[in-house]
Parts: sequence; structure tokens; C-alpha cells
Amino acid sequence: MRVIVVLSMVLAAWRWSDWRNWRNYYPTVLFMITLALIEGCITANHKLWMMVNSPFTTISLLNGLFVTFTAFPAMVLLYLSHYPKRKFNKVCYMILWALFYSMIEYGMGILGFFVYANGWSLVWSAIFNSFMFPILRIHHKNPLLAWLCSVIMFFFIWFHFGFSLEILKDKP
Repeated sequence: MRVIVVLSMVLAAWRWSDWRNWRNYYPTVLFMITLALIEGCITANHKLWMMVNSPFTTISLLNGLFVTFTAFPAMVLLYLSHYPKRKFNKVCYMILWALFYSMIEYGMGILGFFVYANGWSLVWSAIFNSFMFPILRIHHKNPLLAWLCSVIMFFFIWFHFGFSLEILKDKP
């Protein structure tokens, strides 16, 4: 299922993204990839959500890298290359993307491919998505501000969901 979602995102980006100006979006693509890699490292021993019932479940590192280097860049390209100019449309656009991402996750949960842990839930994912898409746009315009927002969000998640320095230690 995840492969279908990822391939759909990549095909949509291939078809509808603004490839002539891909260099304008590249720093934000790298920002998204960096955050995803940091998330993967931090949550390796304290999962908030997991893919299950998938051929890729047993190799979760490869699964995460597959999504990080395919779906996320495609999503950033699609999202930024169609970002509207009018203020009202910008708000609606961000809400639609957050809903779209949340609905994909909801569908994967219904089909049994997605589970939550340590207090995370679909509601938290929807809240996260509601912050993620504006932060991507902020990064496109003001990278330092986006990094600051991301650090604040990181610390909120760290403390709210019971992370500790112990979870960063390698387990034998």
C-alpha cells in the first residue's frame, strides 16, 4: 500500500510539478529530507507510529529511507510549485494538504498498514501536518525561521511524548 501511495506521489510530481524551477524548491526538499532523517534517528527506540503488515515492515530503515527520498521530495515539489498567491487561497491550500496527508494516513490505518504508539494518534498527525505545511512554505521564504519553528516543534514533541536521553542509546 505504501509503495502505491509513494509511486502515486512521485508520478503526480513528475506530471504536475514546476520542473523548470526545481532549483528554487531544492533547499526546502533538503530541509524536509533532513527533518525526516532526524525524526528516524530520534524515534528509532521510541516509535510514535509504525508501518505494519507490509513487505517493507521487516526492513523499516529501508522503508523510511524509501519514503524520505521519493515521496517527500515529490510532495515538496508539488506543494510549493502550486502555492497560491492570494492570502485566503494560501490558508485553504495548506488546510487541504494537511487534510490530504491525514486522510492517506487514516486510510492506511483502516487497511491495517499503520499503527500508533506512545500516545501518538491520528489527531496528533493531523495537528503535526497542520504545522508541517506552513513550515515548508516558511522555509521556502525564510529558512532560519523555519528551522526555529522546527526546533520548537521538536522540543514540544520530545517532552510531550515522553522522550528521554536514554532512548538515544544503542540497544544491544
